[in-house]
Amino acid sequence: TNCHLEIRHEKGDFIDPVLNDCTVCHPSHHKEQRALLLGEGGIGVENTPNQMFGSRSNCRACHTKEVKDAKGDLLVKATKEVCVTCHAKDHTKRYDGWVKTLEKELKEGVEYAQETKTVLDGAKGGVPKETFEKAKARYDQGVENIHLIQAGNGIHNKKYSIMLIDASFDIFDEVRE
Repeated sequence: TNCHLEIRHEKGDFIDPVLNDCTVCHPSHHKEQRALLLGEGGIGVENTPNQMFGSRSNCRACHTKEVKDAKGDLLVKATKEVCVTCHAKDHTKRYDGWVKTLEKELKEGVEYAQETKTVLDGAKGGVPKETFEKAKARYDQGVENIHLIQAGNGIHNKKYSIMLIDASFDIFDEVRE
């Protein structure tokens, strides 16, 4: 049922089909998480699927804890404790290390992006327009990598996320030149 196409006033269930298929109204929901899991969509890096991809694990392998959101709707969250279902008990320590590393690297990437934006803005008018536009386009690519990690939660593919951050640093260095 698509609410934005032909309107037909018919008897029958017209609400549940939409509620039971989130993609009707949210076609890109979890787009960034999916991209990280598949290890694709980044700029300046090779596709690198999540290590769990080989075991054919999907979202529900890790997202098992049912919680309610602010509206009282059911959500299914991942917890590090789920890791030990399949991995050794000390795997939660590894998970904590991944989270710390990602937080640190992402923070540095965001800061470097902001510093690069300041440099780029300062160059506007001082370089040929075409040069500035090319630099701005490259800068946007680096920011796109950072956004993918922020929106998709880098823990969905730690290795790929670090690769994206590194590629962004290279892009920002190129822009600064």
